[in-house]
Amino acid sequence: MMRISCITFGIALIAGCASNQPTWVTDRPAALCTEGIEVQCLSELVNALIDGRQDLGPYLQHRLVALDAAGMIRLKPQVREQWTTSDEPGVQQQLQAFTEAGQNLRLMIDGHSNRALAASLRIEHQPASDFAVLNIINHTAQQLDSDELGQALNTLSIRNTKGYHKALQGRLNGLLITGDLERAKALRQYLLANAEGPGKHFDLVVEIAAAYALSGLPGDSRQIAGEAFRVSSSLATNDNRRLIGIALNASSGVYPPEQDFHFFTDDSKRLDAYLLVSDLAQRNGKPDLALRALNDGVRLIQKSGFTGSRPEAILNIALIASGII
Repeated sequence: MMRISCITFGIALIAGCASNQPTWVTDRPAALCTEGIEVQCLSELVNALIDGRQDLGPYLQHRLVALDAAGMIRLKPQVREQWTTSDEPGVQQQLQAFTEAGQNLRLMIDGHSNRALAASLRIEHQPASDFAVLNIINHTAQQLDSDELGQALNTLSIRNTKGYHKALQGRLNGLLITGDLERAKALRQYLLANAEGPGKHFDLVVEIAAAYALSGLPGDSRQIAGEAFRVSSSLATNDNRRLIGIALNASSGVYPPEQDFHFFTDDSKRLDAYLLVSDLAQRNGKPDLALRALNDGVRLIQKSGFTGSRPEAILNIALIASGII
């Protein structure tokens, strides 16, 4: 009898909990953009991250202004007004230039990449121009006319060596897709020979290895990565090997095992892995995997213990998301 009474009490207790759940159970999760990536939740996330902060420098402000002009995020009206208004003519010209850069990114998103690239090259403020040009090439290199792309590469080669090398990676992807392996090899060797510093060199190795894997050449991809590790033992860290493995998985259209992301030594490298997977999945025609990686990245930066720069992280997430929003 006592056992029946206990069971009855237990059922009553559970029923009571169901009808009067605590707020930590019934409230919606505080995290944003965990089930999808779209303008509204990205905007809420950005505005929450920058609210009340006075330590955001012009670099981040100007690029967030560009994303706002592109319609990829929506800054709060008071923030937009504060960030886009200045009594100094030089600063006002920079803000206008980044607004134009954002408008050109909108053109790209709407399917007018060649017009967007030509307009971006005409922006007089070089940082804003390069910001738009590099993002347009990164997202739509295969859709650009060869003349437009050639002009952009020539311009970058004169004024922005690092940007030029970054843009050439898009050119490498195109050569591999068309099967021009000899020219691709020559370009690969040029890029690796001109990479500045071990970190930049390895970032390039990852991009190149992924490009070969995306083109159906996984053997070449592994050889490129293995050679880089042999040439420079300082590159052969567990983090770097893990990132290469993740890149190869993503390039073959497979989402890497979740545990692979949890063994990086810091949050910034883990976020880099999510963004890389999203970018590769977009290029591989796998928008579902691209979205999943961005969702995972967004969850990461909203964790209380995240050690990276949240505003910079959301900027990079929004730029990658422009391909699937």
